[in-house]
Amino acid sequence: MATQTQSMTAGEFAKAAGVSAARISKLIRDGKLKATKEGARWMISQNQLDAKVVRELKRTSKPAPAVQAVPETRPAEKTYTIAEFAAMTYLTEKGVAEWLKTGRIKGIQKETGEWRVLASNFLEPDISRLVRK
Repeated sequence: MATQTQSMTAGEFAKAAGVSAARISKLIRDGKLKATKEGARWMISQNQLDAKVVRELKRTSKPAPAVQAVPETRPAEKTYTIAEFAAMTYLTEKGVAEWLKTGRIKGIQKETGEWRVLASNFLEPDISRLVRK
């Protein structure tokens, strides 16, 4: 008699593996993780957590800090609100907020919860190509 393994959504699997859901989706698309499509969701067997590719991801991935504190020893860097930064780039406000949360762009979160995007992000090649001309 075959034992049934528990399936997880890609998001649940990513959380259990300690990596981003986007990374798990890419592994599925690349055929490195076995998954089945059930409705609109990818379902991954729980035993895939022991797959070699997942173990290597856990070992090599380091979570990026979402909040970057600006040291007080240097002058304060120019910052922008999420709306201002979105208006200067081809990103939406939702996209800017998501990239801040995942650490793809750097920012400061004030005590009020408001995000301020650091101007130094424009020096990054991935961001500089998104600047509106």
